[in-house]
Amino acid sequence: MAQTGTGQLKRGPLLLLPFLLLGACATLPVLPVRPEMPESYNRSEWKHWTDRDANCRNTRTEILIQASTLPVQFKDERSCQVAAGNWICPYSRRVLNDARQVELDHVVPLAEAHRSGGWRWNSWQKEEFANDPLNLLPVYGATNRAKRDRDPAEWLPEHNRCPYLRRWVAIKKKYRLHADAEEMEAIKRSGCL
Repeated sequence: MAQTGTGQLKRGPLLLLPFLLLGACATLPVLPVRPEMPESYNRSEWKHWTDRDANCRNTRTEILIQASTLPVQFKDERSCQVAAGNWICPYSRRVLNDARQVELDHVVPLAEAHRSGGWRWNSWQKEEFANDPLNLLPVYGATNRAKRDRDPAEWLPEHNRCPYLRRWVAIKKKYRLHADAEEMEAIKRSGCL
């Protein structure tokens, strides 16, 4: 493995805040409530893991570097891909050291964003959403796959439910996405906001 190191996330300081603190930033949910749009969703339209600053580190790599509690190890001397680090899944509290075990969860899944108003966005807006550090958390892969593209009416993490819901609302507000009635009821019923 190559040298260890840390990187700088060029898109802003949000990822540097602990998951729990970031979750506390949202306010009472005031999301417009509308039925989800059944428009066809195509994941390939949501370009993710881009390298906007052309430093060979895509969004995934930058998030892994910033979120690791220890300096990361890279796969090779170019330092473009992370091989190892120390990540704590906020949903399961599982400690992960092998980057292959880590998936980046879109807190508000791309398909959910599509159904909640993102279907109207152009390709640039979809790419922005898909690579926004506010909407990305390093999590245990199996947990991410269990979540799939479900909203809070259908899935909540085992741990850190309130920070998760606060972050969900903050993301939906930022992107002016709506919630369906069941989703909004689950958020209100949680007592988290």
